[in-house]
Amino acid sequence: MHQIRRFGDLLASAILGLSSLSYSTWCSGASDHESALYFLPEIVVLAEAPTTPVRGTDKWVVDQTDLAAFNAITVADALRYQPGVNIQYGASSAEARVWIRGFRDRDVLVLYDGVPMASAYDGTIDLNELTSGPVQRIQVSKAAPSVIYGANGVGGVVDVIPLSPEGTPTLLRAEIAQGQTRVVRGDTSFTSSLGSVLMSAGHSTSDGYLMPSRYPTQPYQMGSSRNNADFTRDDILIRAVSNRVSIGETALTYMRVSASKGLPPGLGPDAPKFERLNRSDRQSFIFSQRVGDRAALKGYYTRYDFELASYTDGSYGTVDEVDKGSDDAFGIRAYGRFALAGLDEVMLAASYGREQFSADNTFLNSTSESVDTYTFASEYSRASDRSPLAWRAGFIATHFEGGNGTRVRAFNPQIAAEYQLSPMTTISGSYAQRTRLPKLGELYERRFGNPLLRELESNNAELTVTTSLDSGHRLSASIFHNDIDGLIEKPARQLPWENLDNTVIKGLELAGDFRVTSHLSLSVGGAWVDAEETTPAGVKRQIRSRPKRSGFLDARMELGEFDVGLRGEYVDQLHDVTKTGIYTELDRYVVLSAKVSWRVSDALTVYANCANIEDIYYEQKLGFVREGRQLSLGAILQINSR
Repeated sequence: MHQIRRFGDLLASAILGLSSLSYSTWCSGASDHESALYFLPEIVVLAEAPTTPVRGTDKWVVDQTDLAAFNAITVADALRYQPGVNIQYGASSAEARVWIRGFRDRDVLVLYDGVPMASAYDGTIDLNELTSGPVQRIQVSKAAPSVIYGANGVGGVVDVIPLSPEGTPTLLRAEIAQGQTRVVRGDTSFTSSLGSVLMSAGHSTSDGYLMPSRYPTQPYQMGSSRNNADFTRDDILIRAVSNRVSIGETALTYMRVSASKGLPPGLGPDAPKFERLNRSDRQSFIFSQRVGDRAALKGYYTRYDFELASYTDGSYGTVDEVDKGSDDAFGIRAYGRFALAGLDEVMLAASYGREQFSADNTFLNSTSESVDTYTFASEYSRASDRSPLAWRAGFIATHFEGGNGTRVRAFNPQIAAEYQLSPMTTISGSYAQRTRLPKLGELYERRFGNPLLRELESNNAELTVTTSLDSGHRLSASIFHNDIDGLIEKPARQLPWENLDNTVIKGLELAGDFRVTSHLSLSVGGAWVDAEETTPAGVKRQIRSRPKRSGFLDARMELGEFDVGLRGEYVDQLHDVTKTGIYTELDRYVVLSAKVSWRVSDALTVYANCANIEDIYYEQKLGFVREGRQLSLGAILQINSR
């Protein structure tokens, strides 16, 4: 009944607001309807980058130039400087997750080459497991993302597009930093009569954060010491592409990340004092087949294995117990787009996916669970070079069946449109319904699970205005409103998951790109996110861990053979709940980082990066304690170009 009632509300709102925005209409220029509306990352196995990077509020593209300017070693490093996007740091060292417009990481869909990468167990992924080395670009879609992405992108979608083997040069990169941090990676590619192959591998390690030997316990988070902030991570990517066969283009991708890392003290009265993830191993296999420009088929399998040891002392000397588990997910997706009479484009997509998890000492009453999900989506688009209006409508139908016999069906429609006000200005918006089902960890995890959780339902509305100026400046503004029933949230870090009723997340985002001079560019942005919950006592307040005000600054200057960059983050009105249940506002804070690169020759670039310039013992409030001021030195050697 909830679905039917909300669908009626959606249709009424859609009729009144048809001038709302399409999910990807600004990707390649506001006046180019075809390349914008029909930009489908899942169909394009090897997509070309947009002619200009997207710098909007409802969508954002981080390209290779940005990755270099941010000194982004991982995907997490690349997503920190966007309006309405926060990187939250979890309990383990360097573990990073993306939150968008007040929605936590479990409500954000992370894709790699169009394939979901989140854990079947908890519905999220440590973004540090995705290296930025072999990445062509990263696309972030906020508001109501296209239905072809699937049901879990309630807050947004992050799609990591890998490099094409063709044209990728051979690069070697090495970086050293304080805390005995080391990063080494290499990328290369070659072409034969059968096709092209890209190979990338990396190794990173750290002895811990630059912190006092013992970090004191704070009212809103546990104490932590430097010796449990170390990590070691190894990754490899092999990507082979062939278009020699008559049916189209075939791509095979294999990605593996292995890591070990220390964790802060465990939670709960019966929890051990310290934990360490002795082994973490994630493997992904992706098969893609594109038939011309109109259809594609993708199959995937991902596996995550872990071994978590618990200790009774902070020196990791005495083992209390060891948990082992495996997390599997596999599926297939098919896409096609067709021209019909009276419509410029029809998009059809279907998928099947299975998620399963098994482990010792993890679930409340069993050792394994599985979930099957079926989806079917269609989109209808109409656009014409003779008309300033473009629109899109579609839906996704999902069937969920859990291992305990739980069955849920969801029907989520969407409508979106864009209107070209002038050659330089567009107004756009969208209205969509989203459903996100509880993940296995939220339901059955022995410490924080709640088997009574129900699905999250959200009605997302968004309106955006973008404009480009002849001077090279570009401005964007968005307002958004999300009406949520059953938001899955923890009232405090030590409590089980629960559903929040009648939650509203609304806000305003601003972003601008400015070409100040021929050698100086500036990007700024900010967000006001009002994530309001009502307590059982009737008190309205900001939900914990959602900053109400945040902003960023990215300034870049070219000085001959030198590139200089300054980056900044600002967070204010962030709240948390103490162990004793006291709701408190944390201090505002600013993070400043700078990087200087010297192009010694066409083949060699050296750089120095200083993170968190102003505070030696910096305390990252968005999550757990992070490293303080850190100086890193690196070099990139390009052996050849293709």
